[in-house]
Amino acid sequence: MAHFNIIDRIYFAGERSHDRGDRKVSGPGAIAMGFLFPLLILLDKLNKLHLLPFGKQLSILYVCGSFLALFVGIWRYYVKTGRHERVMNYYRGKPTDTSTYNYAYIIGWMIACLVVTLLIHQCDISLPQRQVL
Repeated sequence: MAHFNIIDRIYFAGERSHDRGDRKVSGPGAIAMGFLFPLLILLDKLNKLHLLPFGKQLSILYVCGSFLALFVGIWRYYVKTGRHERVMNYYRGKPTDTSTYNYAYIIGWMIACLVVTLLIHQCDISLPQRQVL
């Protein structure tokens, strides 16, 4: 029997809402959108510490590139390993396979990631100053 986790359930919720014609979110998109908020805060903290090259000029490329890499990475993982079919077959037809449950999982995932984002934002990160060699 395959072992599934909450990320798989969120993937299924996104894919089912995509399959039913809502076209608002896909499986990889549902997972990646949750990770986008903490990623933005971490990139902002790295920018404030001057650890990102090019500063503010290309900061949008960091966000877009990171989101795209995360989306493609999740998609490739699910498709290449065959996990997409296993997850879809396991959850399809269950009593919780309704639009209400699917959106509840997606919105709950977003709320959990926003809480993590707020916790990351409250943390002070301090690194030693750069030393010129």
